Amino acid sequence: MSRAARIAIAVLIGLVGAGGVVSAILGGLAWGFALLLVSGAVVAVIKLLESGGPEGAPFRDSD
Repeated sequence: MSRAARIAIAVLIGLVGAGGVVSAILGGLAWGFALLLVSGAVVAVIKLLESGGPEGAPFRDSD
């Protein structure tokens, strides 16, 4: 998976996490679930960007 694809996926995951917070603020989602969603999103983004992708292979940019 290319670096650009990983960054795009990380941005989408971040938007889902931000949407969970906004939904909780507006009362549509329980705060506990929103915090769980955001913490999962943060972990996923960190793992995705520091590794070579979901497979966990080290990053090698051959582009």
